[in-house]
Amino acid sequence: MRPVFARPVATPTRNLPSADSRWNAPRAECASDICYDVSTKLGKHNTAVDDGDKFAHVKACPDPSTCSVCVFMRNEWKWKAGARVLRDGEDIGSWLVMGKGPGGRLGLGCWVCQQAGVDNEFARATVVSGGLGNIRRHGSSSAEHQEALANLGLDSVLGAVKDAPSTAEFQQVLQRLGQSLRKGVPDQFGRHKCGQMQYCLAEASRASARTFLAQAKSIAIAQDCRANRLLMRYCAVDERLNVRRGFLGSCLLFGGETISNLLVHMDAVVTRFFSEGAGGPSPAGCNDVQKAHFCQAVSIFVADAASNEQGAGRCSQQLFPNVLSVQKDRPHAVQRLLQRPWSAVPELNELLQAFVFGSGSICQKIQFSHVLQGVFQAYVREQEQCPVAGQRVRNLQAAKHRFASCHQPLGRLILYWDSILSTLDWVIIKRADTEDSVQARDFLLQLTPRKMILLAMLADIADEAQSLLRSVDSESHDTSTFPEQLAAYTSHLHHLINEGEILQTGFTVCMLQQLEHSRGFILGGQSKTIGGEDAVTEDDILDCIGHLKVFLTLTTKAISTEFPTFDLLSSFSVFRLNVQSRKRSGDDLDPEWKDRCFQRIAKTLKVGKDLLLSQFSQVKPIASHEALALQDGSTFQAWQTAVQRVSSRRRAQENIRTETLAEVLAYYGSWNGLCTSGVEQSFSVMCRVIAPERRHMSEACLLDELQLHFDRETCGHDALCTGAVVVWQREFGIPRKSCFDQVTIAKREQPSVTEDGRDATETAFRKRRRAQVAASAKQVSMEVVESAAREGSAQYWSAAACDEEKWQENRYYKARVQALLENTLVESEIDEELVMVAQAYKDQQADADAKRLRKEAKADDLLRPLLLRVQEHPYYVADAAFAALPGVDAGRAVQDLFLASTFVVKDPASPPSDVLWKAMLLGGFLANKDALVSNGRSGVAFHCSAALHMKRSIYISDDFRAQHASLFTIIDRALNEPDSKWRRLQSWEEFSDKSHAACGDHVPQKKTYQVVALASRAEAAAVNMANVMDERSFESFMLRQSVAKKGFGGR
Repeated sequence: MRPVFARPVATPTRNLPSADSRWNAPRAECASDICYDVSTKLGKHNTAVDDGDKFAHVKACPDPSTCSVCVFMRNEWKWKAGARVLRDGEDIGSWLVMGKGPGGRLGLGCWVCQQAGVDNEFARATVVSGGLGNIRRHGSSSAEHQEALANLGLDSVLGAVKDAPSTAEFQQVLQRLGQSLRKGVPDQFGRHKCGQMQYCLAEASRASARTFLAQAKSIAIAQDCRANRLLMRYCAVDERLNVRRGFLGSCLLFGGETISNLLVHMDAVVTRFFSEGAGGPSPAGCNDVQKAHFCQAVSIFVADAASNEQGAGRCSQQLFPNVLSVQKDRPHAVQRLLQRPWSAVPELNELLQAFVFGSGSICQKIQFSHVLQGVFQAYVREQEQCPVAGQRVRNLQAAKHRFASCHQPLGRLILYWDSILSTLDWVIIKRADTEDSVQARDFLLQLTPRKMILLAMLADIADEAQSLLRSVDSESHDTSTFPEQLAAYTSHLHHLINEGEILQTGFTVCMLQQLEHSRGFILGGQSKTIGGEDAVTEDDILDCIGHLKVFLTLTTKAISTEFPTFDLLSSFSVFRLNVQSRKRSGDDLDPEWKDRCFQRIAKTLKVGKDLLLSQFSQVKPIASHEALALQDGSTFQAWQTAVQRVSSRRRAQENIRTETLAEVLAYYGSWNGLCTSGVEQSFSVMCRVIAPERRHMSEACLLDELQLHFDRETCGHDALCTGAVVVWQREFGIPRKSCFDQVTIAKREQPSVTEDGRDATETAFRKRRRAQVAASAKQVSMEVVESAAREGSAQYWSAAACDEEKWQENRYYKARVQALLENTLVESEIDEELVMVAQAYKDQQADADAKRLRKEAKADDLLRPLLLRVQEHPYYVADAAFAALPGVDAGRAVQDLFLASTFVVKDPASPPSDVLWKAMLLGGFLANKDALVSNGRSGVAFHCSAALHMKRSIYISDDFRAQHASLFTIIDRALNEPDSKWRRLQSWEEFSDKSHAACGDHVPQKKTYQVVALASRAEAAAVNMANVMDERSFESFMLRQSVAKKGFGGR
């Protein structure tokens, strides 16, 4: 029964605070002394303080707002309602009792724990942190309390106390992935517990990946950098040919994206991944055995074509010693098939800048203006005779940084051409006398049918390139099918351009139809029409085709450069299985090409070619059958199933051996879909789910969330939650039960999908266009395509196009050299000249990489503080007062410059001339008094490299000696030092002879400054030679300084 309390009469207007806000506040001493004697019988203590005593206490209490007794009386019914005791399901009262806590304050206690003799704060009635949550947690989650209930014969949940959250609770956390942890799971558990559960899920995912990677036979690494963050993914295959892709890790790049820094952080990512419990309460450190196996199993490395990424790949052998090849990302290479040839043809490049990519182009204007977006959208809805339904179109999707998606703005320009013209007309009228109006008017004045036709043709070509790009821009792409897709791409371009099919399909037909009708404008007081009868002439068509033939020729060169026939990945096309016909599965390949592919694979992977061919031929019929059964499955899945089937049957094993084939297939599986698309998509997911308002989260929490986002489907939700329970049991204790009631979160209802207008979408239009081209195009060789493209296009070749062709040919040769160095060329592809060039290139590349690493190390050294101890060695003071400063050892101060290596001056940047020349010639430190007093721990200091340590001959003229006696004394003494490598010349004649021998016209490699003269300004001006210097030019040339102490940032 709920107790009833009368409201205090003495203080009716007081605002009494709640229990949660006032319980821990300082308590006033109560005037009344109420006895809190705890009865031994449950039920009596609930009425230990009767209503009369309560009224007496309130009347006598000086401050009911802070008095702990008053706080308890205000919340007694609520607290005791959360502390009930049951016997055989019947409520027999509350276990909550009152007692004296520390300092005489009211304390809460547990009658059940007291009777059972338990030793805890509730048994001692000394709990002073009030709150319903604390009370409920003791009653429901305390093992001691449950055991005490059982010993007293009361209802207990002993044995039912969970040692970890349930899998259902982990599922709820998994469902809320990407949402803020601050509020936890509503009505379930709070922020802290939710973060712990997310860590357990992520650690379970990493543990599952570590177990698989510990048995991996071949691993491929893909990585990329964005916004100063490194992200790495892996693809691994075990001995059973099971494939696993996943998130290896990510980290911020402290120190920039240099090669040396990338290598350091790559190692840090791998080390953290193999550190069990990293980011948790009890990290166990790195498992060196698993890490070593992983690094040994890495066989290939892929990154984009950035020099630092490729340099890190070449230098990664110190981390991954068995890397066979460093690859450039294929989707980026496909993008370059379009980007570079277009840029090399001036007419195409100018057209694209004017319409799509230029800052003043109509695409960019609409893309970045909300007003013009609304105008364009309104005109799209009103447009008649549009080949697609565009009610939802708002802009042209013209993102400059996404060149690979240029098919979208080009296609929309053609499909919604009337809406584009209407938007330009709106700008001219509505924004008259503005720069936008002038640009729109000039655009329409320069617009011609030829430009419009050429633009539509570019849209068709871009759509073909986009089809190829989408086929490879995924980790699920089958490597064996890429050569076939590349051949189809060139055949389609040949069909469209060389055979003229581009005039019969797609966007070009759409534009030709629109140009049959005339459009009129008034521009600057002049009338102009676009389109109409005979608006498109045959010369316009031939001119457009001519420019496209130049583009196609450059495209064939780019294909040969980006995807050469000797490419290692292309060699796996011999494993292709055609699901359309069992007889044609891979048998349509050229026998000579097929033989070279097997030679290349066997040579690179160090297996026997004959043995590989034998096992390949035996297993191929089984794999072909599996390919027909799988239909939508990849070629690798068919080979994987075939090998697993043979290995699982004893009789088949006796007749068919698969060891060598399985080894090659392990590489094939890990290299399948090799690209950085997964990394790029991971970055995109990170930007989407880690919103700006959530980027304050810790790095460990961020990595846990990314691990779950990228790998939760790989592990499976059920297995992940089961593994998370195990991690919780290992890392954390019994979970604290929330005081909230359990509420089941309903699944979000999926929106219905309608089929209306399906055939009128842009996607359907593109599919029909591609299907029409694919149905009518015949596959032809690259040589035929290039020959047909060159025919009749000589007049359209510009200097830029010729330069691009030469560049592609040089790069193709460089690719051959690189393939030879990676041991992927077969004997028939190697000649003596190539071997010599490859060796020279290897040496040059090694020198370049070493030089770059030294440069990066030198830059890093400049950022690190030097160990400078001024007072531990003799030092020179320009002002004697410096030696008398507090904390300075004056005994090491000297007055002779040549006895010191550190020179303490007022301003190290502007020291006295004699001090500077001494430090410049023989080396030393220029420091200020702060560096002296702190003994090098602070202050400013510059280090001067010794000029006399480099071999040189010098002549000092008599005029210089007379005009600069003090400097001459310094240099004269320096020349006589034992470690000086300078030789002194005695006359101008001797200087002339030595100088002529070092840098005369007859010397191919001149060493101008190996012989120098130090003269007066008049003499230097009269002679006018680079190696004849006065005191200022000599000082500027010889002085080599670096910062030793910066005086800020601890450096």
